[in-house]
Amino acid sequence: MVADQSGKISLLNGQTMNQQPVGILRLHKNACNGFAVAPNNEYFLSGGNDSLIGVWDINECMVAHTISNNDGRVL
Repeated sequence: MVADQSGKISLLNGQTMNQQPVGILRLHKNACNGFAVAPNNEYFLSGGNDSLIGVWDINECMVAHTISNNDGRVL
């Protein structure tokens, strides 16, 4: 997974190291500052300049929950 300044995360194939994304998740309105994978490998979280925190289901590649009452950008 590679986050970028446009608010998306590109899913890359780590086995082939091909630079073409397998998929692209549009997560935030602007910069996606970071993400982390849960220890159980079932979810990952993304945070950005739009103050939103997304909790994503890894198997479904869908948002499971959004935290929107954050006070500022997520680093």
